[in-house]
This record gives sequence, C-alpha cells and structure tokens, in this order.
Amino acid sequence: MPIPSISQIGQSALKAAKAGISTAGHNIANASTEGYSRQQVMTEANVANAGSYGGSYYGNGTEVARIVRVNDAFLEKQIQNTARDSSYFEEKATTLNQIEEVFNEMNGDGMSRTISKFFNDFRRLSEEPESTAIRTSVREAGKALANEFHRLEKQVHEIRSHLDLRVEASVTEINGLSKSVSEINEKIRLAGLSGAVPNDLLDQRDSAVKKLSAYFELSSFLDNSGNLNLDIRGV
Repeated sequence: MPIPSISQIGQSALKAAKAGISTAGHNIANASTEGYSRQQVMTEANVANAGSYGGSYYGNGTEVARIVRVNDAFLEKQIQNTARDSSYFEEKATTLNQIEEVFNEMNGDGMSRTISKFFNDFRRLSEEPESTAIRTSVREAGKALANEFHRLEKQVHEIRSHLDLRVEASVTEINGLSKSVSEINEKIRLAGLSGAVPNDLLDQRDSAVKKLSAYFELSSFLDNSGNLNLDIRGV
C-alpha cells in the first residue's frame, strides 16, 4: 500500500480547519439567538487508508468525525424544572400587585376608612337620633360605602377579565408550542436518516420544551425513532 502524500494529509487538515472556521462563524452569528447551544467540531485521525511501511505505521491525516452541541443535559433539565416555579411566582406577583392597587388604603378614603366613617356616623346617630345633620351624614356615608363596593366590584371584575384573556393567550401559546415540538420531531427524524445530527433543530426543540415547562411539570423521553415525547405530570 503506498504512503499517502503530504498534500493529501495537508488537504485533510485544511478541510478539518475549514469546518472549524465555519462552525466558529456559525457560533458567532448566533451568539444572541435564544436557545442556541455553541457547537464544536470533533476530529479524529483518518484511518481509511492507513497502513504500515517498512515496519512503521503511518497515518492518513484527519477528518471531521461530528459536530456536537456544547450542551449540559443535566443543567437543561434543571432549567426546565425551575421554569414552572418561576413562571408561577411571577404570575402570582403580577396578579397580587393588581389586587393590591384595588384595595390600596393609601389612596383616597379606601374601604376601611369608608366603613369606619359609616359606622361612626351611625353610632353618633344612635346617640342623637333627632339630629338632622347627623342623619344627612349617615346617608352620605352610606352612599359613599355603596359607591366603594361598586368600585371594588368593577375593578376586581376587570382584573378577572384580564386574567381570562391571559389564560386564553397561554392556551394558544401552549397549543402552538406543542405543534412546534411535533413538527421539529419530524424534521429531526428526516434529517437523521442521512446519519447527520441536526444540532440547530435540537436547539429549537429544547427551546420549545423550555417554554412549555413554564406552564406544566413535564417529563420527557426519546422513543426508538428519536422523537421527543412529553408527558404532563399530574394530568
């Protein structure tokens, strides 16, 4: 078997270097892309035409073995597990802040002060039932109290309507993300038929799963076809 020429070995090195430069450029171009995982070129010695000559073993340059994602599966799982809790507390804080604004006793009279005034005037009326001024004060305090209840009812209803709209938007997003995972699964399956690993599609699928995990506690597994199957725990 003839010894490979230096030009052949050099050519293999150039091809590997070109793959490395292209991958580095791809990483830089997607530095701000949400959900993107940095990719790395893995090379190995080309043993296709390697052999021995004069009792010595010689190599045949290098080749690109694969391009892998620099991705920690354990950390990805931890992020998914904490996304739901983070989303829950964020939504809870937003809703409670809205309710706090409705029942804010620092602005105007507020419910507590209005109720106190009404019963104080009523107590005074019980002591001086003949007083026209106190009767008028009780009547006005009663109107103010009724208006305060109506105000609270209206604003709480507005908050509830706003929450209903947010729930509808969330359901739409959940359906869209679920459909996206299904479509990406199919793309990954088709790409895998050639033996290649579609790293960018895997990133897209992981990103969709992360967004879904903000709504549910998910468990996932890969089937024999490489499809990612999702189960909602507790449902």
